[in-house]
Amino acid sequence: MACLTSCIASRIFAERVIGQAADSVQLECVRVDRVDADHFRAVVELVNRTKSDIYIQSSLDRSSSPYPLYLERRMARDEWQIVSPCLDLMPAGAIAVRGGRSITEDRVYSLELPSICRTRRIDPSGEYRWRIEYFRNKRDLMEYERTEGRSGKALSAVSKPFLIKPQGI
Repeated sequence: MACLTSCIASRIFAERVIGQAADSVQLECVRVDRVDADHFRAVVELVNRTKSDIYIQSSLDRSSSPYPLYLERRMARDEWQIVSPCLDLMPAGAIAVRGGRSITEDRVYSLELPSICRTRRIDPSGEYRWRIEYFRNKRDLMEYERTEGRSGKALSAVSKPFLIKPQGI
């Protein structure tokens, strides 16, 4: 289910179907709106419905925000490609999300991407989703970072697909 103006319908549907499922971690697209021709605002919520803490990466300069929070574009039926962020170094920070808690990321994103990215502009057409990697314990996160993602027990949470609405609609 894709939402044209926001992800609110997707979130309500997910909560109704999933309910308060024990031992689950969800990434929910709360809303996506165009700010102007070159920017969109996204509100994304990571919900830890387990009884245990989970750990996610963060950058040192944005220690209270998850990083990377991947924006992926659907390329084929079951194929997704990372659009943003473009990483050349692993982040070095960590955030604990307590059992039964959530964190919300509310940010404005530019459609223009940095020069290190293969793709220089996010094409607002097509289906997108958010993805984040999380870890059941801090040791797994540290191993993942130490080996630059080659080992460690990373799990992924993905949002339901959504559309970035055209400007003016």
